[in-house]
Amino acid sequence: MKFLPEYRYRSYDGSQNNLRNFNFGKAGENLSRQATPAYADGVAAPAHPDFPNPRLISNMLSNQTESILDERNLSSYVWTWGQFITHDLVSTLRQTEIDFNQAVENISIPIPEGDPVYQPGSVIPVTRSVFDPSTGNNSNNPRQHTNGVTSWLDGSVIYGSDPQRANWLRSFEGGQLKVSSHESGDLLPILGTDPNAPEMDSIRTSSELFVAGDTRANENPALTSFQTLFVREHNRIAQLIDTSHTDLPTNPIERDEEIYQRTRKIVSAQLQSITYNEFLPALGVTLDPYTGYNSNVDASIKNEFATLGFRLGHSQSGETIPLLAQDGSPVGAGEFNLAQSSFDPSVLTSVGGIEPILLGLVAEVQEATDLKIVDSLRNILFTDSGGNSPVANGTDLAALDIQRGRDHGLPSYNDIREAYGLDRASSFEEITNDPIVAENLATVYSDVEQIDPLIGMLAEGQLAGASIGELNEAILEEQFERLRDGDRFWYQNDSDFVVWDAPEPSSDMTTLEWLSQLSLSDIIELNSEIDFPDNPFFAVDLADFSSI
Repeated sequence: MKFLPEYRYRSYDGSQNNLRNFNFGKAGENLSRQATPAYADGVAAPAHPDFPNPRLISNMLSNQTESILDERNLSSYVWTWGQFITHDLVSTLRQTEIDFNQAVENISIPIPEGDPVYQPGSVIPVTRSVFDPSTGNNSNNPRQHTNGVTSWLDGSVIYGSDPQRANWLRSFEGGQLKVSSHESGDLLPILGTDPNAPEMDSIRTSSELFVAGDTRANENPALTSFQTLFVREHNRIAQLIDTSHTDLPTNPIERDEEIYQRTRKIVSAQLQSITYNEFLPALGVTLDPYTGYNSNVDASIKNEFATLGFRLGHSQSGETIPLLAQDGSPVGAGEFNLAQSSFDPSVLTSVGGIEPILLGLVAEVQEATDLKIVDSLRNILFTDSGGNSPVANGTDLAALDIQRGRDHGLPSYNDIREAYGLDRASSFEEITNDPIVAENLATVYSDVEQIDPLIGMLAEGQLAGASIGELNEAILEEQFERLRDGDRFWYQNDSDFVVWDAPEPSSDMTTLEWLSQLSLSDIIELNSEIDFPDNPFFAVDLADFSSI
């Protein structure tokens, strides 16, 4: 893309946002840190080799035998939106034998004796994260990890973090993005057999995968629905700009480019507004007031945020997601299993598109943010046991998250609390007001100074008016304030939004005024055939659906 002299539009890779430091927020730059890493050798070896086995910790602390719902009635829109914007902000890649020219470092988790699901002697396969090869060579230069996407909340999850992916996703007509046609409405474009199509993550070979700005778009149907929703919204806004903005070029190529860039800017602002005005308040995260852009702020993603603070969604996810009609009646099978539908695009095409999923998510109260993780995410089987258990191959998100924290050199729970300006816990009872949880922590760890940070964070009692604990809130608050304050293109700082009229033809507001009033519910209603509650981040009882 060509930049205007004043750098009016974002680059695809996130560079040139900060005009003093062009690489701030750029894809491929390193994650920053709040706390000093605690590598076992002070350089690169995984932290805490003397801590208990992650699978054992998971079995003893995270085994969930019954649903434990969020007490504040948060809906499954919270964890789904969290995953959606996580993919906009961060991607830490895994080492493979062919990528990045890095030897694969195996840190697989041994299955302990007596495991109820997996065979003792087998392992949960884990390789280490890709790292910056210029780091990890001495104690003054410990290993650091690269972020594969832009650090900004900029819509890269929709548009991509490189020009090749961004261009493939475009139709180059009227500023529109590519879609695939479906009787229920437009869906994401299909991978097909195009040799130039961007790579998409999958656990199976399939030409039917959807293609999006982020490689993980097919990870589950709820996430794919959000990806689809905002491609529809992009095309809706682009059409409105094409007819309402009178200063567009007349040359078709230049006109397409200008419409695309203006629309991309507006949709990115929508993500920012929804995240800061709806999602974070729903969780109970409180930010300092916005005082304007600060070019001295480095908005890069911190390792503690990527590897710890924003892993909370694994605890919030349920086993299934309902599939519902407008009146709350079931559609098709009535639900789908989250783990079993991974990387399976047919869920969307077989149930009538994204609408039954969007309705199902708002009807479901999400699981509480705690130590527990539902069984289908904690005991994910890679092989069919034929009815015989234990099996040899599988994974466990709780154990994986613990192991990834050690891989990245995250220090202990208390050390991270101190790094965020919080008091150290002197006893297990100070971490949680639940005596059973405190007793279980003591059984597993024995020493309050030797707790994995993820376990300590999720064990904490929830703050008043929030669904997360003190450390989790501190990590999110610190990161989201920097993402806002250090972004030159932040929607409240962008002069275009004061000049441009709102794209809606019936509005007499500026784009900034329009953005401040727009909600996720509005975007869903404008891009589907359904009516929706005003705040989808809080669940609606099925009995109320007829009156929505």
